[in-house]
Amino acid sequence: MIESTYILSRAARATCRDGQIYLLLVAALLLCAGPLSAETTREPENMEVEERLGEYVPTDVELDDESGASIVLGDLFETNSQKPIIIVPSYYTCPRLCTYIFNAVQKAASEVQSSRGLEPGGDYLIVSVSFRPEDTPAIAREKAAKYRNLFQPPLKPEAWRFLTGKPEEVGRLMEALGYPYRPDGEEDYTHGAAIMMLAPDGKI
Repeated sequence: MIESTYILSRAARATCRDGQIYLLLVAALLLCAGPLSAETTREPENMEVEERLGEYVPTDVELDDESGASIVLGDLFETNSQKPIIIVPSYYTCPRLCTYIFNAVQKAASEVQSSRGLEPGGDYLIVSVSFRPEDTPAIAREKAAKYRNLFQPPLKPEAWRFLTGKPEEVGRLMEALGYPYRPDGEEDYTHGAAIMMLAPDGKI
């Protein structure tokens, strides 16, 4: 893992209602700052997240939901009244960094929900996408249950999705997001900490 932290602040300002969902991203970043500083200091080469503000992701990317059913990224916008999507690149068996990110996103979303009335699923969506090919829908389902149940009341599945997919499809999405990752030669992956927001047309 590496401790690089990245947030698309200008895109968030441009696509969020009154800029308030932007605050959720900032809150998540700040909540991550402490744990990320505790990561090791090694900096693998060519692992910086590339900022691609204003570019578009391929909305025809096919992914799998927690039941194993195939979904298309663009359909998430279509079936959720064109809400913006917070994308959380991750993998569900990550032993350290991804857990910090999940915890920070959950805490930030809960705080913004209670302080500003912005509801996951109502005002925006959270979509975690695993880039580890071995992560199965069953693994995603277990992770989803843990984090949705931290909310009061628990989130509905459509509010925070935990998706997996074929390496070539996930790779297309991560490439468009400018998010690099690679096996570390052991059992884990080297990757950064990133939170992005997509407008309903797939614009970063």
